Amino acid sequence: MISEKLVKETLQNFIIGGTVIAITSYLAVYLSPTLAAIFWSFPLSLLPVIIYMWIKDQPRKKIGDYAISTAISLVNLGLFVLVFGYLMKHTTDYSVPMSLLIATGVWLVGSLLLYFLYLE
Repeated sequence: MISEKLVKETLQNFIIGGTVIAITSYLAVYLSPTLAAIFWSFPLSLLPVIIYMWIKDQPRKKIGDYAISTAISLVNLGLFVLVFGYLMKHTTDYSVPMSLLIATGVWLVGSLLLYFLYLE
């Protein structure tokens, strides 16, 4: 059975994540894509996870492993962004959804490689 405490904690994390997306989207559309990217790059989604792990008395090593794995995974995120950005800026062959699908495919392959060859 799912505890009320777990539901509350998950809802709090959901609200934090949704707020970050809402603010980033607003900045990108109405102010500046660069400002949105800078705001998004602040580890707003990373900090609550680390704090949550700490509150749950996770060992320092596990928290450190999470942080290092996240840093390594950012390379894969960068690859996704570069592929998508390239398709948007330098080609007209693909629609936005198709470009997202292609970039997601690149991300998926990169994620599998990272997981099986490095992180595990």
